Amino acid sequence: MSSSTAAWAALEVLQIGAALVTLVRLRRRIAALTRATRTDELTGLANRRGLSAAFARRVAPLAVLLLDLRRFKEVNDRYGYHAGDELLRQVAARLDRIAARHAGVAARLGGDEFALLLPTATAVDLAVVIADVERALAVPTPLPEGAGQVELSAVFGASLPPAGLSDRPLRAADIALHYARHHGLPAVIFRPGMTYPAAEDRHGPRLRDRPSAAPVIEIDTNLLHRLTTVPESGAGPARGLTELAERFDPQSSTLGSAAADLVAACVTHRVLRLHEPVTEVRLVATSAGADRDGGLLLLVTFADTFTLCSAPMSVPLVAPSDIEPVEFLLATVVGAVAGLADVYCTLRAQRADR
Repeated sequence: MSSSTAAWAALEVLQIGAALVTLVRLRRRIAALTRATRTDELTGLANRRGLSAAFARRVAPLAVLLLDLRRFKEVNDRYGYHAGDELLRQVAARLDRIAARHAGVAARLGGDEFALLLPTATAVDLAVVIADVERALAVPTPLPEGAGQVELSAVFGASLPPAGLSDRPLRAADIALHYARHHGLPAVIFRPGMTYPAAEDRHGPRLRDRPSAAPVIEIDTNLLHRLTTVPESGAGPARGLTELAERFDPQSSTLGSAAADLVAACVTHRVLRLHEPVTEVRLVATSAGADRDGGLLLLVTFADTFTLCSAPMSVPLVAPSDIEPVEFLLATVVGAVAGLADVYCTLRAQRADR
């Protein structure tokens, strides 16, 4: 090999080496930037984007637990924002340890709102985590510059898989959190049909959580409770709905007919509100008596021209212990109507493409 050839070979090796070094540096820089966009600067926990990325990486069923700190604003107002920031850092460290102990991920979503992403699918497991968090927050937290210490507590909202909003578990947990705050409850787990509570200081869901499309059907639970309260006189326009609700028994052999009558009355009294393009909702029984096949069919008419039928809905409709059977039936209907609305929109899109 001539000296010139050897020189060229050495130069090529140096160029390849330099390119590899540059590539490694670029990859490290990209990784650092990615971490920065997914990390809360104050606490070092995952931020909202980091929480979404962690959710996307998991394959097991996941629960979302949101918590808002009580008395945090009081600390900020009395001791200043530097004390508030230190408090958030200490809380974040405790939550991070709890999340690691339960094989989960801790995140700060903003302000004094934190989240835990947990590989659990049961309310019992979730209760254990909530108890862990409550014990951790109850440990006195020292404030900087001799300002003393404070004991904290929190209000919790959670969603379990499947949450009824399986495509938006964080929104489901957020609804539960606001429901807990509105009703003065320490913790609430999202259940199908639950919506943001009406309040003077809340005009629907947060902007980031508002769905892209208006609902096609919704339950007015407040109206349901008002109309199914027996008037003192025993009479009145809602008496029919009251009697249907009182008589409704998910274990009855006449469930199909009773459920159909109840849903029809709820539509009539606007407890079930229909929105465009849904114009009619009917529930029919496919069988009756002791030999019924478990078939309740939902018929939904769209824009007065197109009717879709659901698959047989399973019965008996046994509600969770913390949900009234009537509310559970209506929540089941709402979910089924929303599913059929998706089918209707798909069919319309396909027809438009032809």
